[in-house]
Amino acid sequence: MSWTSYTHAHLPYFIEQVPVPTDSEVYIRLADAPRSALTQVHYDPTPRTYHQVTIDGLEPGRSYYFEARSDGVRAVPNLISTSIIDPMTRDGVFTTLTPPPGEYVQTVVVLNDTHVGLGEHLVKGTGETPYSYFVLEDSLKEIAALAPSAVVINGDVTSEGRPHELRVARRLLDAYGKEKQDYFLTRGNHDRPHRGSEDPRANYESGTVLAPELARGTAETSSAKYAADPFYDNVNDFFDLPYQQMWATRKGNLRLIGLDSADANNPAGGTMHDEQLAAFEAELQSDPHLPTICFTHHPLTRQQALTAFGSRPFLLDKRSATRVEELEAAVPGVFAHYSGHTHRGRRSKGHIATNVDFIEAPASGEYPDTYTVVKFYTGGFTQTTHRPDTERVRGRMVPERWSSHGVLPEGTLYRTDHRNFTVVRDLSALA
Repeated sequence: MSWTSYTHAHLPYFIEQVPVPTDSEVYIRLADAPRSALTQVHYDPTPRTYHQVTIDGLEPGRSYYFEARSDGVRAVPNLISTSIIDPMTRDGVFTTLTPPPGEYVQTVVVLNDTHVGLGEHLVKGTGETPYSYFVLEDSLKEIAALAPSAVVINGDVTSEGRPHELRVARRLLDAYGKEKQDYFLTRGNHDRPHRGSEDPRANYESGTVLAPELARGTAETSSAKYAADPFYDNVNDFFDLPYQQMWATRKGNLRLIGLDSADANNPAGGTMHDEQLAAFEAELQSDPHLPTICFTHHPLTRQQALTAFGSRPFLLDKRSATRVEELEAAVPGVFAHYSGHTHRGRRSKGHIATNVDFIEAPASGEYPDTYTVVKFYTGGFTQTTHRPDTERVRGRMVPERWSSHGVLPEGTLYRTDHRNFTVVRDLSALA
């Protein structure tokens, strides 16, 4: 849990408030117990403005009431819409997860929207490390302690696919493990091929020219105009991630499939070329019953489009999205599809692939600055969402909270039970 201490109640938007350092306390009781049963389970006298606390040792499947306090004053929620839709935020009551039945098999960790390079201008000339660098570095250090079978960075690895951003991302990720063995990437819209004219200072021209036949949607691809101002695929110069190509890997009896939804011609929305969709179909049909998770940076379902800011034009285009759902619906093995892009944590249903859990994971390099842990059992899976708990990430969380005029948390947090949940499903084939 986390909270920030201020001197007085205030409007949560537009006018950034100055926090005050205080101590931290957490009290907990069973939800159905009398108030007198409240027990202090955490106290830290260290003065902090932003407080982040993890409480261990709770019983699975039990509902608890909690109070966070600073200087003896109970912290209260002030995000208006989040308080309306999220019972935990509103009432201070949460229910711990019950692991699904069966044997534990493995863990996969998902990050997305790491945006390496974001915020460089804020520390230029100071010698300080940009926030987007150290939040990824600190996340990976925590993740390493979990010993997952795979880490997937599901798109928008960089701020804008600039060569120096890719170089830093490669360094940070290689400090964690090996590409295509320990960590896997998909592309997001920020990792698309870029023209040199988009940002003359980015040095895109140092990259490999994208083949004209891949630059679809551009009228000048076969003309002298494209030759004069082509797309450069810098991402594939630093990572094994060819544009508009999928990858598949197996960790034990779990198959992971990463799809490239980046569109060189679209800085926001996504697409998939027919060749990639055909390769996706062939991979699924090669072992249709194998337990499978799919990854695209862009969300795709009708429900996701109806509820997302920007709607369908901001997500995967309708043609590609429909085909992906059709292919996933045709095989019994696909049970989950993860995406990022919207920066929010939300579960949705497919209108074609009704057998699949469609999950948007919160952003990892911007608010709410989290990574997603997925644990697999023979009887289902659990998902939990975590924020790296280091001093330098803590020190950045107050300005992160007030980004986008303080409105961003309302659009990204959504409900606690959409970020943390258990799915009971027959995954006995994982054993």
